[in-house]
Amino acid sequence: MVRIVKSKLSKKPVKQTEYIKKIDRFVGDKIYISRLGKGLSREGLAETIGVTQQQLQKYEKGINRISVGRLVLIANRLGESIDSFLVGLNSEETDIVFETQHQRACIEMARNFMKIPDSEQQMAVSSLVRLLAKKENQFFPTLLLQKYETNSRSVSNDRQILKSSV
Repeated sequence: MVRIVKSKLSKKPVKQTEYIKKIDRFVGDKIYISRLGKGLSREGLAETIGVTQQQLQKYEKGINRISVGRLVLIANRLGESIDSFLVGLNSEETDIVFETQHQRACIEMARNFMKIPDSEQQMAVSSLVRLLAKKENQFFPTLLLQKYETNSRSVSNDRQILKSSV
């Protein structure tokens, strides 16, 4: 028998199973965000809580339901309280999707940054990001080149790289 309940997530009557699936996805998103925020790999967390990477991925996507015992293990490993995975459940905000995409982009950027072998090029990328973060700098390529010239020993090659990428 499927009961119809009023969902606090959508404010519309839905089947109870749909409501439970939304909760599973919500908790999974929170686990994913927390894991990324702590810099933990899926493999590392999965090993700690005694499941496979695939199982943890299913928890994070809300495909498989997490038992309370497993949620306690996850919370302990992530240094979170259990209720932190439920905060915002009854609100209508959808910031979790943005936070997840933002964190994923940050992690990807950090991984790619570490693949740059030249420390001077890493400094150039760092300066570029810093300048992009300042909204008042509309002409960041020129400012970046000027700043980088004062900090770099081998400007000629790096200047060509920066000009061609802009």
